[in-house]
Amino acid sequence: MSSILQFNGLYGDDQPSYLSDFIHFEPLEFRSKIYSWEINQHVHTKLFQMFIIKSGDGYLVSGKNRITIKAPCIITIPASIMHGFSLESNIKGDVLTFSDSYYEN
Repeated sequence: MSSILQFNGLYGDDQPSYLSDFIHFEPLEFRSKIYSWEINQHVHTKLFQMFIIKSGDGYLVSGKNRITIKAPCIITIPASIMHGFSLESNIKGDVLTFSDSYYEN
């Protein structure tokens, strides 16, 4: 049985500690391209994410669920929800990530 990837920071980052006022914005293509458009299922224990899909398509994967992404759309991922993506290289959009405590304030 494989373990679920968990990040205190962004996908692939080894951020050592959680920041209560963390907020980050980047183009969806930036991190997705680094990982060849395949983001393995993972959780962010204390981060809320919003994916703003402007064009293109792909799949959101969570557990055994595979949900089609069709632009334009917005996907929200609460903290501690397992998720991953299989994206087409033509996808365009943005990702807004912030700490759950920032969201609660």
